[in-house]
Amino acid sequence: MLNDALKSLNERERRVFEARRLAEEPLTLEEYSVAIFDRWKIGKKGKDNGVILLVARDDRKVRIEVGGGLEGELPDITCGRIIRHEIVPHFREGDYDAGV
Repeated sequence: MLNDALKSLNERERRVFEARRLAEEPLTLEEYSVAIFDRWKIGKKGKDNGVILLVARDDRKVRIEVGGGLEGELPDITCGRIIRHEIVPHFREGDYDAGV
């Protein structure tokens, strides 16, 4: 029954649904982003070059999860700077579109 319902959703709707299901599990933001990354197979096969921006608005947390193939170009320190200097200031102003 659930599988039939999921098949009727487009890709974006499925991903939002899966994210909501994962949200019900007791995971840290890091564990959650890794689980989504693995479940959705983000990036090109064999290159591990995907990136996820995860925003837990109600928890006031943001994370950028980077595949191993992009860690040289987008290391944790750069992701942290993007979050602190580009995303969070817009979020503080209530402008989530600009932050994303």
